[in-house]
Amino acid sequence: MTSDSVPSTSVGPASSAAASLSSSSSPMPAPRRAADPTTRRIGTIASMAFLALLLFMVAGIAGLALYGARHDSTVYQGVWAGSVDLSGMTEPEASAAIEGLWATYRDQPITIQAREQQFAVTPLGAGLAIDTESTVANAMNYGRDGSFWQRSQFWMTALMRGVTVPVVMVVDPEESVLAFDQLASQVERDPISASVQIDSNGMPQVVSEVDGIDVDQSASLARLLDVTAMMASGPIDLAMTIEPPSVAASTVADALPAVVAATERPLTVTAGEASWTLETADLRDMLTVDEATNRVVADPAKLTAFLTTIDDAVSQPVTNAGVIVNDMGRLEATPSAVGRAVDLDAAMPMVQQAIADGAGEVIIPVVVTQPLIADAVAAKAAADTDALLDAGIALQWEGGDAVLDRGALLRALTIKFNPLDTASPFNFGLDPDLITEALVTATAEWDRPVRDAQFRLVGGKVTLYKEAQRGRVVDTDGAADLILKAWGTPDPKVTLKVKSVNPKYTGADLKKIKLGEDILAEGGTWYGGSSGPRMQNVEVAAGLMSGWLIPPDGIFSYAEHIGPVDESQGFVTGFGVTQQGSDFVTSPVVGGGICQVSTTLYQAVFWSGLPIVERYQHPYYYKLYGESVTGLPGLDAMVNIDPIWTLDFKFKNTTGNWIAVVLVADGESVWSKIIGTDPGWEVQVADPVITNKRKGNEKMEYADSPELPLGQELVVETASEGFDVSLYRAVYKDGKLIDEYASANSFTPARNLTLRGTGPAQ
Repeated sequence: MTSDSVPSTSVGPASSAAASLSSSSSPMPAPRRAADPTTRRIGTIASMAFLALLLFMVAGIAGLALYGARHDSTVYQGVWAGSVDLSGMTEPEASAAIEGLWATYRDQPITIQAREQQFAVTPLGAGLAIDTESTVANAMNYGRDGSFWQRSQFWMTALMRGVTVPVVMVVDPEESVLAFDQLASQVERDPISASVQIDSNGMPQVVSEVDGIDVDQSASLARLLDVTAMMASGPIDLAMTIEPPSVAASTVADALPAVVAATERPLTVTAGEASWTLETADLRDMLTVDEATNRVVADPAKLTAFLTTIDDAVSQPVTNAGVIVNDMGRLEATPSAVGRAVDLDAAMPMVQQAIADGAGEVIIPVVVTQPLIADAVAAKAAADTDALLDAGIALQWEGGDAVLDRGALLRALTIKFNPLDTASPFNFGLDPDLITEALVTATAEWDRPVRDAQFRLVGGKVTLYKEAQRGRVVDTDGAADLILKAWGTPDPKVTLKVKSVNPKYTGADLKKIKLGEDILAEGGTWYGGSSGPRMQNVEVAAGLMSGWLIPPDGIFSYAEHIGPVDESQGFVTGFGVTQQGSDFVTSPVVGGGICQVSTTLYQAVFWSGLPIVERYQHPYYYKLYGESVTGLPGLDAMVNIDPIWTLDFKFKNTTGNWIAVVLVADGESVWSKIIGTDPGWEVQVADPVITNKRKGNEKMEYADSPELPLGQELVVETASEGFDVSLYRAVYKDGKLIDEYASANSFTPARNLTLRGTGPAQ
C-alpha cells in the first residue's frame, strides 16, 4: 500500500510577518530611517508571495472541503473493492458493480498448487460467497473517520495512489470441508517406512521411505480467502505438513545383512507330532526391521496368521465322557478326548528368535488339557441307569395295576451333567410332567368317564334317554412325586389312589326339569332336490339329532349326539365333501348330507344368540344354505364324524334354564328350532361383509365314479364364485352387551363337476 501521510507545507514567510507585527507593537518605536530601495523591492515581493501562498492554501482547503461534500453519498475517488473500481459510486451502484463481477468471478477456476500437482477450484465450489453489504460498507467508510486533516490525507492517498478494501467473504463450512476433502484425498498419504523387499533375483533390497503428507485445511482456506478477497486468480500453495516415516532407509540398510542371513534356509516349525515349513521365499515376504531395535523380525500380523494356521490344525477341544440314548434306545457312553492347543503367547517370541538367529528349526509348545470325566465313569453310569429303565416301575391301585415300562421312563428321562463332581457327574431323573402324561396313558383303559344322564323329548314329553354313569379315575395328583421317589430303589413300586367322579345330573333329576315352551329361534333349509341316498341321510340325521335337552351351562356336541355315522344307524352312501391331500372334492361317502342338518341347527343357534363353541365352514359356498329363509352367506356348518378326524359343531346353553333342540325333515325342507324359556335377549346381526370375490370355472368337468351305475351321470358340484365374508353378531340383555360372535369365512371358487357311473349296470 502507498503512504497516506499528509504532505508538509512551508510556513516561513508567515512567521516573518508575524515577527514584524510583533516588533511594531512595541511602546517605544525605533527611530525612523530612510528605506533602502532594494530593501523595499524585496519586501514587496515577499509580501506578494506570502499572499499567493495563503490564497493557495485557502483554495486547497476549500477544494478539499468541496470534494468531501460532493462525495457525501458516494465512494471516494480511487477506492477499489478487490478488482472493482468503485470511484464516485453510490451504495446501490457499488453493490451492483460488485455483484456483477462476483457473478462471473465465482465460477472462475483458481489454481491451487501442491508440489508437482495442480488443482482448480472455483470460489463457489469451495463454499465461498460474497458479503456485498459489508464490502460496500467498507468502501463507503473509507476516508470518513477522524479529523478533517486526517480524512483529507486518506482522500489524497486514494486520488494519487489508489486504495483497495478487501471483499468480505462468507464461508459455508460444509461445502468448504467437502471441497478440501476432495483435494486432500488426492494429496494426502501416510508415511511409508523403509523396508526390505525381495527383488526378481530373490535377494533382499532396501526400499526407501516415503514422507507422509497432511493437508492443513484451515490454513489452505485462509490462503484461498486472501485471493478471493481481491478477486484474483491465484495461484495459491496448498498448506501442507510433512510427516516423516518412523523407519529410514539408513536404519533398514544396517539390518540388511541380518535379513540375508535369516533367509538363507527354510524354517521348520514343529508343534506336537506335525511340522510346517516356511520356505525362504515365505521368510523373505514375512521379514521386516524393528524400528526400535533395528533387528530383523517377522511381521507380527503375518506370523500370527501362520501360527494360527498351525493352531487350527493342532487344536482339539477337551471333551468329557458323556451319556446319550443311541438309535436302539439304549444308554451309551460317549468317549472323552484330550484337549490340545498351541500356546501362541509362548510360540511368538520363540519363532521370532529362531528367525533372527537363522536357526532353521524351532519346536513350539502345545498345551494339553485332560478331561475331567473319564470313559469308565460314563460307561458305569449308562449301564446302571439302563438297568433301572429295564426294571420299570410297577403301579397298582384298588381294582387294577399297570407298569411304567422302559419306553415310558425313557421318554421322561432327564440327564443333568456336573463336571465338577468327577465321581458322580451324571444325575439321572424323570420329568414330572412327562411322568404324569405316562400315568394318564397307563391308566386310561381302566378309567371310566363320568356321564350325565341324557334327557330327550319324545312325543312332546321330557323322558330319560340314558341313565348317568358314575366316573372313576386313577388319581394322578402327586403321583409323579411318588414315582420319582421310587425311581432307583431295588423294587420300584407305587400304590395309587382311585377317585370317583359323580355326574351332575342323574335320572332322579327328570322330575326337576322344567322345559319352557318359548321358541328362541328357528332355522330352515331345502333339501327336496337331493338324490335319494342324500335325502335318506338328511332325514336319518334329523331324527337322531331331534329332541335332545341341554342343561344350563351345558355344551351341546353334534358329534356326541348323532353317534356313529354308519349303516348300523341307517346311513347310506351319498355324496359329501371329503379331503384328498390339500384339496376338497365331492365324492361318495357314507352319511353324505348330514352337514345340511348341522347347518340348519347352526342357523337356529346363531339367531338365538347362544354362544358358538366350535364350528367349521364348507370349502365351497352352497347357495341353498346361504339363501335359505334363515341363511346368510357364511352361515353354514360342516361336520365330519370320524373317530380319527372329527369336525364338530358345538354351542353352549347360557340361558339359565333347560333348552331342547328339535329338528324335522318333511321331505322338502329341514326345520330346526331351539325350545326353552325366553332369556330376554336382544340379538343384533350386522350385514355380511363380502370381499375378495373370485370367479369360478364354468367349464364342466367329469370324473368316473364306481359307486354310480354304468352310464348314469350325476352333477355333484355347480360352479360358483369364491369370496370372503365376515359375520358379526352381538347379544344384549337390558341394554348390556353379554356376548359377541365374529365369523370370518373364505370360500374357494367351485367348479362344475359331473360324475359318470362306471359301476354295475342296473
